[in-house]
Amino acid sequence: MVHRKVTYRLYPTPRQIEALDRLRFVHCLLWNTALDELRRAWMQQQKSLSFSAQCKALTGWRLLPGPGMKHGKTVQKHIFRKEEAAKQASGKRKDFPISKRLRKEYALLGRLHEKVAHQRRDFLHQTSAWIVATFAVLGLEQLNIRGMTAKGGAYKRGLNRGILDAAGGMFHQILRYKAEEAGALAMEADPRRLKPSQRCHRCGRLKKKPLSQRWHDCPCGASCSRDENAARVLMVWVMEQVDGREPAGAWREVRPASPLGEPALP
Repeated sequence: MVHRKVTYRLYPTPRQIEALDRLRFVHCLLWNTALDELRRAWMQQQKSLSFSAQCKALTGWRLLPGPGMKHGKTVQKHIFRKEEAAKQASGKRKDFPISKRLRKEYALLGRLHEKVAHQRRDFLHQTSAWIVATFAVLGLEQLNIRGMTAKGGAYKRGLNRGILDAAGGMFHQILRYKAEEAGALAMEADPRRLKPSQRCHRCGRLKKKPLSQRWHDCPCGASCSRDENAARVLMVWVMEQVDGREPAGAWREVRPASPLGEPALP
């Protein structure tokens, strides 16, 4: 069973709300104080304070009158988050702080990345909904995204970025749970055993092909693109898996197919 995200909503009492507001104020004050100290050290001495140095100063801040910083672990985590944010913002260099203009550029870049992520997620949801509404049995290849993007160095950096940007793992996850909710049958094949790119879909003959060879030709007469052949091999495997099952366990009533992006026909 696919476990989806669970969101909880808390309903604190007025006393708890007051305590949370006080804690938020203390952490905001801590963040600004630590950041001000970091900037002052850079302006006066041209040096950056480390995490351990600011944790030592944290002991003195907790003894000051006013809003108390009673929980040492939580405020230490706040100092650590500030340290990590400063490293990322400054490119892990010592020339801190960054300019206001660069900070605005970082914020703009973050908003653009967020917009792209929303568009990608919306496209995956719409496409997977159309597939599940159109087909009763789905055949998928198991994807090892971590293994596909683990090695390669600088010359493979663009390909790795493209693989991650395509979000194939997210698409499989969305497709599986939508299929389960709609009563469709989604099966994943292990490509290391099935070898869809090296096996002929017509006769089942195995022949190793380099990645540069994009056309499949077999002595049995099969001739098609490499991707189409792999898809046909996967389709044959799916049909073998569902062969012999009871109709109610393998199939469901399917509505006529409609163009992608439009609702399924009644």
